[in-house]
Amino acid sequence: PAPMWKAFENDFPEIELAARMRNLEDMILELEDQRMVKVPKFAYVDQEVFSMFSFTKLAGVLDVSEPNTIVISESTAKKLFGVSESVGKNVTFYEQTYMIKGVYQDIPENTHFHYGMLGSMSSWDNSKSTEWGSNNFRTYFLLQEGVDYLELHEKFKTIYPKYFGPMLAEHSDVSWEQFIESGSYVDYELQPLTDIHLHSDLSYEIEQNGSFQYILLFGAAGLFVLIIACINFMNISTARSSTRAKEVGMRKVLGSRKSYLVNQFMVESLLNAVIAAIIATATVYILLPFFNQLTDKNITNPFFGDLNLFSWAIAGTILVGLLAGVYPAFYLSSFRPLKVLKGELRLGVKSGWMRNTLVIAQFSASIILIFGAVVIGSQLSYIQNKSLGFSKDQVIILRNTYMMGDRIEAFEEEVKNQPGVTNTTTTSFLPTGGNRSDSPLMPKA
Repeated sequence: PAPMWKAFENDFPEIELAARMRNLEDMILELEDQRMVKVPKFAYVDQEVFSMFSFTKLAGVLDVSEPNTIVISESTAKKLFGVSESVGKNVTFYEQTYMIKGVYQDIPENTHFHYGMLGSMSSWDNSKSTEWGSNNFRTYFLLQEGVDYLELHEKFKTIYPKYFGPMLAEHSDVSWEQFIESGSYVDYELQPLTDIHLHSDLSYEIEQNGSFQYILLFGAAGLFVLIIACINFMNISTARSSTRAKEVGMRKVLGSRKSYLVNQFMVESLLNAVIAAIIATATVYILLPFFNQLTDKNITNPFFGDLNLFSWAIAGTILVGLLAGVYPAFYLSSFRPLKVLKGELRLGVKSGWMRNTLVIAQFSASIILIFGAVVIGSQLSYIQNKSLGFSKDQVIILRNTYMMGDRIEAFEEEVKNQPGVTNTTTTSFLPTGGNRSDSPLMPKA
């Protein structure tokens, strides 16, 4: 609700700072030279947002404390007048003129919002509302150091009667006690900012989030592929024992210890893993642009930008090399030199239950991956071909038609008269989604 940010900041000393955001759809700006520019992702914000989040100033001041002021991102400034040149210029939207006070560096990709323009909250009339029954604002709280947000959430429940009791009495003639007795409730949960991207699936998210379940799914698929590769390496190493048997026999006759042989084979396995990791990293680097184009993503090569991930990749390479080499190393080093040199060792045969177990595990992992791929393929086919009740290829949506003002009906009539157009309609939001107001249901007495 609009009044929550200040009310809770005053009621709870655990809250150091509070701020609101009211995000809207893309905005069409009318410039002084009559140009029209579309700005993606716009929001009204309180000035406290710039103290709570890390914005890098490039020009002017990041100050929207006064009405009808805005700050814009670097990419937006380049589309308008230029980074430095944009400061002090005026733009018009929603039939109001706003002054550009500053320019901030484009928000990094790994952030849960990416606004191209931020406007003064005082310019939005609803921001002054004292109504507690309408949930139109995203409210952020910066907590004092050491505060447990779960304990603070429990304290929230103690003041709900203070704010929602009068609202219930005014709108529904129901007291707070009657409201609770009826089984109804009011509660606002606190959500850590870093949990939003992978662990949040609420209505009206700012942007499409990721999914921790997908990370587990693709991680499991990658692990299966890695297991199959390791097993292949073990089987190939043991199957090629005929080429190493005499080498092992001669070295043992000459006094080499089993531990030396184990170390040699382990080092060979590690070198194979390192070479494979280098080839894999180079392949990712070369193919990543094509992958981004295919999936419409903007993924950067993480190995050269994140030292922590690079360290994990090195550790993983060493671990895989050791795990893949441990069985072949002990298997090859166990040959008895006398039998090998006499030619009594039967080479190229199965190495017993261990090898059989590896083959079974390899085929099981392959079957699971194939089965998963078939199921996912069927789901994607269903999504793409499921009837939606209308022919989506025959529907055209024109956004931001509010810019036409009172001419929109004439425009609609003109479009309807075009050959090939069956019908037209206008709407303030799409029924398939959108960010609208959110109000709770309240019982009658």
